Amino acid sequence: LRNLLAREGLPPNIAAQVQLLVGRLLEEQGDARAAASQYESVRRTYFGQPEALAASIFQADLLRAEKPHDAVVLYKRVLSQLAAADEAYNNTWLPSDEFRSRLSAAIDDLASRSLFAEAVDLVESLVAPVSPLVVVERQANIHRAWARHLEDRARKEKLPQSPVTQAEARQHWRLAGSLWHKLATLDSASRQYVDHLTKSAEDFRRGQGFEQASVVYRELLNQVPQNDEGLRLAV
Repeated sequence: LRNLLAREGLPPNIAAQVQLLVGRLLEEQGDARAAASQYESVRRTYFGQPEALAASIFQADLLRAEKPHDAVVLYKRVLSQLAAADEAYNNTWLPSDEFRSRLSAAIDDLASRSLFAEAVDLVESLVAPVSPLVVVERQANIHRAWARHLEDRARKEKLPQSPVTQAEARQHWRLAGSLWHKLATLDSASRQYVDHLTKSAEDFRRGQGFEQASVVYRELLNQVPQNDEGLRLAV
């Protein structure tokens, strides 16, 4: 590949492909630092080409472990380019299924490391080919995890900090409740509609958003058959 790159008059599209392949090979060989450097060179040199977009995602994946903020910046840069593009997503180097899978893995990884702000920041930037329903569900689940994390932290804290952390946890429960309700509205024709409403009501209640919870519970009642008194009482 190096010999091929040394040839004079190599078409730019071929050069971009070869440069990206060099990065993939370096990554396969376990040299993450060299691979990340190679990907950065590709994305800067061939900006606007499919290889640059793929290189940005590959580089972000490598950076995420030690530099999560820098990784999120790269992911968001790609998503911003896609949002501004006139054409549907199409990248031979990073097919849509793999693109979604890599972003999903990145979000899960950030959330699992309690980097909730970074995870939410990335989720809020998601665009096609990621479904809007997936985006909202992701947001809701992250705020749920964030709320639980804060509750755990509050139990270990003392006054005056503990009540402050508890209040912050309740805020994230209410945000989750709002997002589940949004998802229910977007997905009202699916079998998950009632489940989304249930999660919304429960999370509003956990966040002491009792007025919002009561509104959602009334919506749930409208979904329960009139002759099912047991289920109506449960709701």
